[in-house]
Amino acid sequence: MSGVKRLGRGLMMRGKYLRMLVEGRKSTTVRLGRLVPSSKIVTLYSGGRPVARALIKGVVHKRVSELSDLDARRDGFASREELLRELERVYGRRVRGDEYVTIIELEVISRVGDAPPWARPDFDPRPVAEWGLRRAEELGLSDEEVAILRKVLE
Repeated sequence: MSGVKRLGRGLMMRGKYLRMLVEGRKSTTVRLGRLVPSSKIVTLYSGGRPVARALIKGVVHKRVSELSDLDARRDGFASREELLRELERVYGRRVRGDEYVTIIELEVISRVGDAPPWARPDFDPRPVAEWGLRRAEELGLSDEEVAILRKVLE
């Protein structure tokens, strides 16, 4: 497929749509273009902050003209027309019928607030590893534990 873009490990969503997904009132997100996920698990962001982790259950590519009311309802809209209006608003331009969209089916598997700090997608373990190495002797760390901390810093 030409014109395909890779989808990273994160997906930005407007707050209201992310809430609908977390609450189970929508199960997909429709994006302009042909996107291919690079991972089955993505971090969902809103306002630049990680909010949840989701499993990508499916990906469908179709033309805008092929979108149905069912596609719209799964994305939290009452109708195809409402979905198209929102796509035009979000992308800031008219959406043509021959353009491709990617429908990504998602299942929220955890909320970032549910995870301990070290399990959050935005957690950087390097400062903790540096702290541990500086205090390795007083903490009584084994050679193996020190080696692990050094690996974290590589």
